[in-house]
This record gives sequence, C-alpha cells and structure tokens, in this order.
Amino acid sequence: MTSHVLFVFFVFMLINLDKSRQYRGPPKTGLEWVIVIWIIGFICHSILTLMSIGARRYFSFIWNWYDLLTHVVFLMTFLFWGKAYLDVQHYPNTEERKAWPSFDATLIHEGLLAIASVMAFGRILYFLQQSATIGPYQISLERMSFDIVSFLSVAFIIILSFATGMTRLYQYYNGMVQIDENKHKKAQLSSFVRFDYSVKTLFWALFGMSPVEAADVIISNLETGGKTIRHHLFTEGVGHFLYSLYHLIIGIALINVLIAILTTSYQDVVDNADTEWKYSRTRLWLRYINYPSTIPPPLSLIPLVDFIGNKISEHRKLPREQTQNIQCSLKSVETKEESKGWWQPQPLIQSNQEYPKTSGQRKGPDYDLIEGKKDGELGIEEAEQIRVEK
Repeated sequence: MTSHVLFVFFVFMLINLDKSRQYRGPPKTGLEWVIVIWIIGFICHSILTLMSIGARRYFSFIWNWYDLLTHVVFLMTFLFWGKAYLDVQHYPNTEERKAWPSFDATLIHEGLLAIASVMAFGRILYFLQQSATIGPYQISLERMSFDIVSFLSVAFIIILSFATGMTRLYQYYNGMVQIDENKHKKAQLSSFVRFDYSVKTLFWALFGMSPVEAADVIISNLETGGKTIRHHLFTEGVGHFLYSLYHLIIGIALINVLIAILTTSYQDVVDNADTEWKYSRTRLWLRYINYPSTIPPPLSLIPLVDFIGNKISEHRKLPREQTQNIQCSLKSVETKEESKGWWQPQPLIQSNQEYPKTSGQRKGPDYDLIEGKKDGELGIEEAEQIRVEK
C-alpha cells in the first residue's frame, strides 16, 4: 500500500507541476522517469504473479483486470510522450495551444494521463478493505458496480434504438435557421442531427440534463428575408412522442429498478457486514501471501536486474565450458581406444622403399621384415611395445 500511495503522490505532483505549459512536448518536471520506472516495476510484479499462480487464477480476480487496464493506459501515455518529443525535435515548437490540431500528440498524452491518474487514485479503494469501518462500504461499492454495469448494458441498447430513430427524423434539418417577424433568428438544435449527437443527448437525458426543446423542428423561411414559414407538425410530433417515451422507459422504469437493485445489494452487505468484511480481508491477505516477491515495486526491479545479469553471465560461460567438456570427452575416448588396442600402427617402411628379396619372408607396406632382418632393425612386437611406452 505504501508503494502505491507514493506512486499516486508522484503522479499528483507531475500533474500540478506541468499545468503552466503552453507549448508542445512531453512534461518536463523531472518526475517522468520516476513514473516510468514505477510502472515498469508494477508490470514486472504482475507478470511474476501471473507466472506463479497461473493465468486462470490470476484473471479470476477483478482487481487484476483493473491493474492491467491501468498499466495499458500508462504505457500509451509514455508512447505519446515519445511521439510529442519527436514532434518537437522535427518541427518548430512555436505554435500555441490554440493552434494545435484535434489529435495532436501532446493533447492525446494529456488526456491519457488524466484517465490514468483517475485509475491510479481509484486503486486506493482496494486497500480500504483492511479497515473495519470503511471496508464494508468499499465491498458494497464493489457489489453495486456490477449492478451498474448490468443496468448500463440495458440502457445502452435502448439509447442506440432511440438514437437511430431520432437521427432519422432530424438529420435533414441540420443548419436550418428561421427568422421571425421581429427579425429574431432561431436555429435548429444539434441534439439529434447526427447519430453521435443523438447518443450524447440521450445519455445525458438519463440525468435530466437534456433540454425539452431538443425535439423541436426548425425550418428555414421559404424566401430569403421572407415571412412565409412552413411547420412540419407531424415530424415534430413524432419526435416529441419518441423523446417522451424514452424518458418514460429510462427515467421512470429503469432508474427506479436500478435504485432497488443497488439498495438490495447494499443491504445484503450491511446485514452480514462482519462476515463480508472478514472474508474480503482474508482474500486480500492471501493474495499478498501468494506473491512471488515480498519487495514492493519499484524496489522489486533490483533483484530482477541481478537475476538477469546472472543469467547473461552464465550464458557467456556456457560455450567455454562446453568446449572444455568436449575436449575432456575426446581425451577419455582416445585413452579407452588405446587401452583396447583400437589404434592403427603406422608403417615402419615407406611404400616407396624397395623390399629385400629373401625367401620365406612376409612383405608389405604395413609389415616389417620378419625373417632375415638386419642388425638395428625392429620387428612388429618391439615397435608396438615402444609405442605403448611413449
């Protein structure tokens, strides 16, 4: 927990020290490499845990998925830090923020860091399970989050269905402006003129933040500056009907169902608060007991670097040891062959020499004279004995 709290503190300092920058590039607070090293330590720690307990058991824990997503967002942030640095090196950094394009690398890494910082701070909730006071509330929040995801799945399908119909009605009135008798201009709202606008409008309608006038139909004057105005009452009536039906389904039915479900989940935890809390706390302890390393990140990188260095040194020594083993094996084989007499004797007389012509003698390039040998010449048995002695 201390390691993660320090990490969150450095993220907080990085965001607050970098708020006055108005030009492209990565942050230049001096804490960037601290964040990078810390994230590398978290990733290595997760990999070691995954290898230790197995993939099935590792991914059965919901907070491991949370950590995985957090690490991915931070890695993407680092990637766009590098992209922003390269942009500064290759292009002049004279444009102010107001002149940047929508998908500039600096804007992207700022957005990713905002998401990553929220997830990093949210990770502290996991450690609150150890508290007897806050632990039950954290468990209730975790249970209710699953209910909220289920509700949003149903609500998203309803939003898509109504967004398709509303866009079909209002997309033809995009950009129309109506001028009344008093020369007042009234433009068509952009709430439903595009599919993405429709989805956004209906989503915020869940919280009562969409205007009632979003379903109005505005038609331009028939003539420029003229007073003749048409009204598409049928189209506007269908639009208001669909908009009202959406609020009835979402605002009255689904929202109240969600409130009932959340109340039930919370009450189930409160009724068994002591048992639920002790069970979650034990799971937390067992998770850390099964960790392959007792050193928290990023200090866990120190033994990992030492381990990698030892492996590299062993790999370098391996070819030399293999050569020595091969030489020793060859020597042992030669010794065994010599002891068994599997060597081939060298000829004592060269093939280009002439053999004495004596009767009853045995001639050949691999044999010495047996009969009638002169003084100072050696026979086969004597030559073999000299070779063995050598």
